[in-house]
Amino acid sequence: MRHKRAVSLRFSLSTAMTAMVLVTTLIMGTAAFVNARSRMREDLNVKIQLLATSIAAGISAREHSELSDPAQMEGEVYREIKRRFLRIIDQEPRIGYIYSFRRLTNGDLVFVLDSGEEADDQSPIGMVYDEDFPTLTRAFEPPYQAHVDPEITEDEYGTWLSAYAPILWPDGSLEGVLGVDMIASDIIAQERQLLLVMGLITLGVSLLGIAGGARLSRRIVEPLSTLADDMGQIRNLQLNETRLGTSNIVEVQTMETALSNMKKGLRSFKRYVPSDVVAQLMNRETEARLGTEIHSITSFFSDLENFTTVSEKLGPDLVTKLLGPYLQMLTEHLQSRGATVDKFIGDAVVAFWGAPHPVPDHPFIACTAALDANEMLSMLNKSWSELDIPPLSTRIGMNTGDALVGNIGFEERLSYTALGDTMNLAARLESLNKLYGTRILVGESTFRAVTPRIAGRFVDKVAVKGKTVGTELYEIFRETDLPREWDRFLSAYTPALEFYRAGDFAKAVTGFERALSILPGDGPVKVLLGRSRRYLANPPEPLSGWSGVTVLQDK
Repeated sequence: MRHKRAVSLRFSLSTAMTAMVLVTTLIMGTAAFVNARSRMREDLNVKIQLLATSIAAGISAREHSELSDPAQMEGEVYREIKRRFLRIIDQEPRIGYIYSFRRLTNGDLVFVLDSGEEADDQSPIGMVYDEDFPTLTRAFEPPYQAHVDPEITEDEYGTWLSAYAPILWPDGSLEGVLGVDMIASDIIAQERQLLLVMGLITLGVSLLGIAGGARLSRRIVEPLSTLADDMGQIRNLQLNETRLGTSNIVEVQTMETALSNMKKGLRSFKRYVPSDVVAQLMNRETEARLGTEIHSITSFFSDLENFTTVSEKLGPDLVTKLLGPYLQMLTEHLQSRGATVDKFIGDAVVAFWGAPHPVPDHPFIACTAALDANEMLSMLNKSWSELDIPPLSTRIGMNTGDALVGNIGFEERLSYTALGDTMNLAARLESLNKLYGTRILVGESTFRAVTPRIAGRFVDKVAVKGKTVGTELYEIFRETDLPREWDRFLSAYTPALEFYRAGDFAKAVTGFERALSILPGDGPVKVLLGRSRRYLANPPEPLSGWSGVTVLQDK
């Protein structure tokens, strides 16, 4: 069995090495062919473009404009220009034809000049040309300049490359367009010869690769199999220690050591970059590049309330013991719900759902994850109580919408992140929790997507700093967390909100005072009541334009 297995792996290795050599040879040969082909065609393009430009520059726009009747083909002006064309063709045998066009007022394209010498090979003055190619059309459009067909044309008359240059009046206006057809059959012949040479080289190198692969496989098949297994684990981000010492070949041992070090590096890399992003890069087998794509996401910003104040009272060791478990708990929790954890900003966590992989119903998943996160924090608060650390709570802001998601930075340093108003608003909502005394605030788009599956209430409509359009804010919570007086509270709070938004601040004050008497600690009511009292004393100007939107001056 061992011998059969070794033979099978040897064959596989030989095939793989042959394929690698073949692909490499094909790529290099193709690159050489494309480069040589490109250079030949570029030289031809430059040559015909310069020829067309110089010939067109030597034609008088006045004389050209006067050629309008086939009878003038026997005239001295036409014959002199034709003799000039034929001298140019004698000097450059690859030129097949030289001719010119004029665009009539009705849009028809007609011949004017033609270098053809035989009657059946000549287009008379005024003959309509009904094959209006894109390159020729562009030559009649400003800015007037020479244009070359993008591809070589093969027809019953031969193989050609055509160029068109403007015949201009002294003031720069267009009189007509000169065309030059250059024979390109030699270019095609050279390209076919290059293809043949590339094929022979590929065949020869492939045969050498088969022989070399068969020989090398006899010595490295078993350790290579071990390394292949390890590489497969890396692709799936299973980064267990590499089994070292499986071969006495120095090169194989070097590979084993390098693979082990790479796993260590990737294990560290996962601590800095979202795992989904690392897995995506591994599966794509490409380097990370600058660039973003538009994704529909739900953004998440969280912050530990009063953490700065608490950390100032703790030593560095206690801060580490507090912050490390918290960030680990929250990160693992969010990732288990399909989130991409973007970054840590001190004790703040930035994450989003919907990229790099789509997450169905991501607003609902994000909201449930946020609600669960606050519950999980209570478990950490119990362990922190032994360190005489007061209970902490998390403020969270979330918003749903389109965002630019991808790699930003520069070539040597990239960061996978999300940008745009969707992220910015979530950050502002997290901060607004301080103002309203709430724990979780979400934007209107998020709330519309989760109601009525998740309980919540309208808090306010504000224009955050830097914006003029109002944004509706909603608080979400679990129904099981609501106080018994909630229904009675809403019976006062909801009408008060309507009065407030309608600009009836006297009734709004009365309603909010009643709501506050039911739930004295409610943060949004305190804010709206204070604002209503101020507006009652100093109404907003003009009151007739009041829309219920408050413009915030702070972030």
